[in-house]
Amino acid sequence: RRGTFYRFIAGILPGRAAAISPIKANNSQILANDIRLNSHYLALATANNQFSSFKISKKSNRWIGKVTLVLVLISAMLLHSMIFRAQPVQAAWLSGWEKRVQITVSNANIDSDLTNFPLMLELGTSVGTASDDVSFIFDELTSDANRLKIAVTGSDGTTEHYVEIELWDDASETAILWVSSSSLTLSGSSDTTLYLYYDAAHADNTTYVGDTNSAAADNVWDGSYIGVFHLDERPDTDDGCSSNNACDSAGSFDGAFSSGMTSADRVSAKIGNGTDFDGTGDYVPMGFNTEVDNLYATSGNAWSVSAWFAHPNEITADQVVVGRGGGTGSAATYNLYIESSDDDIRSIIRGTQTDGAVNGDDAAWHFGSTTWDGTSGALAIDGGEISMSIGTATQQTSTIIIGATNAGASNLWIGQVDEVRFSDTARSSAWVKADYYSTNDGLVDWGTEEIPELVVLLLPLALISPLIVKYLDKRRRLATLQAELE
Repeated sequence: RRGTFYRFIAGILPGRAAAISPIKANNSQILANDIRLNSHYLALATANNQFSSFKISKKSNRWIGKVTLVLVLISAMLLHSMIFRAQPVQAAWLSGWEKRVQITVSNANIDSDLTNFPLMLELGTSVGTASDDVSFIFDELTSDANRLKIAVTGSDGTTEHYVEIELWDDASETAILWVSSSSLTLSGSSDTTLYLYYDAAHADNTTYVGDTNSAAADNVWDGSYIGVFHLDERPDTDDGCSSNNACDSAGSFDGAFSSGMTSADRVSAKIGNGTDFDGTGDYVPMGFNTEVDNLYATSGNAWSVSAWFAHPNEITADQVVVGRGGGTGSAATYNLYIESSDDDIRSIIRGTQTDGAVNGDDAAWHFGSTTWDGTSGALAIDGGEISMSIGTATQQTSTIIIGATNAGASNLWIGQVDEVRFSDTARSSAWVKADYYSTNDGLVDWGTEEIPELVVLLLPLALISPLIVKYLDKRRRLATLQAELE
């Protein structure tokens, strides 16, 4: 201001004593190295290049910087509020994992609570009920070798479930996982929440995750499963359970591909890969009989059989997906097959057949399930279930076979078969229905990639921290150059 003197603190200019400089009344022409008056600020240009330029605030205007800092902090809090306004509080985080994605299992097609249910999770660029893109999982893991660096937990975010990896193909960004444990219950009254963790830097999670035939994979399937066959193997190659064998994911009852079947018979199927049968000698006899009482319906036993299958052509003779013996007539113990007279999918128990009233030679994939609870039977085709008629035929002694009956001698299947399961319990109608929707990728909806909430909470601060640092640095420099108004 006119007529006012400003005195700089001693030591500001190295090697110079404190100085008092007058401010000229007429400031229209200022020479270099003079003190300059510019509105509410003073500027000093020095000859020794120690300071190129600086400004000194009047005491009456120092409140502006403080208000600016307060406004920046308020803005950060508002930004945080906007980010999390529509988001629920995160569930607990499984220690040591960097990323996860939420999985919502809809109860729309789960009619009652199902415990230890094997849930299928398909990973890819268009999966689940909303055709979600979860390729970010592959982007993090980067290779097939890192496929065991995953974990699946319950809704609490920390209780792990077992995972079988049927298929993992990083190059095509596709995978098939089966998830279950005794602590996993899919609710019939509300949606069930799970979390899939993934972290390329994490150690392999071999305690809970494994390939088919590993200990972790076996734990997915509870003791009531006698045989689970994904039919993902090459018939003439050892793909984990010795050459020429179809691996049993539930235990040790591997099936044996018939001679003459080759790697060409492993084809893309309903769930990953499956097996193609040519109707001229292709079949898979099972390694068990008594464990499911030979699929013979008596008052002292219970069992279930299910399979996915596709038949491409008009048929001229009955063709069997899974059979026990006695053909498809009055002597048959059990068969799931397509009837040549009307191309319908049917099932036989003790010589009496039940028509599922669904055409099966349309080249489409169909899900068939037969259950026996000791007193009655049920046939389910593509999720719809009907009661079965039970005959009186005596028990056959032939081996249980996929793709034929009578030890592979008759009613050979033409087409593809996938995901064949045998159980020593009668699966409930709710279980069978959920199985159909799960294996059809019709239960699961995927969320977006998540990181620990603590990291996200720091994001707004990280965004404004350069501004805060710049402000504090400016305050420090101004404090060093502070002038006293006299």
